[in-house]
Amino acid sequence: GRLLRVLFVWRCALPADSSERIVLHEGRRVNRRLVKIGGIGSVVTALCCFTPVLVWLAAGLGVSAVLGYLDLVLLPLLGVFLLVLLVGLFRGRGNTRPRT
Repeated sequence: GRLLRVLFVWRCALPADSSERIVLHEGRRVNRRLVKIGGIGSVVTALCCFTPVLVWLAAGLGVSAVLGYLDLVLLPLLGVFLLVLLVGLFRGRGNTRPRT
């Protein structure tokens, strides 16, 4: 838990008035910023990983030599974005009362 807090939560520190970024969702607090970053990043990475979109883009730009290394980058990147999404969803899970 402490490593995740240092890596993700510390970098996305909330300002003193963070009521617009933390909302209640199904009775628990959710960090909308982390959920947006994780959700959008996961969708874009999944599109690039599981469809030929990135292959077409690389071929169009003339950098087809890097296509062999895409799996080494895209699969861990997808895991990181999914982890950010989960941290955003489950952060503050223990405190279900809204801030006043």
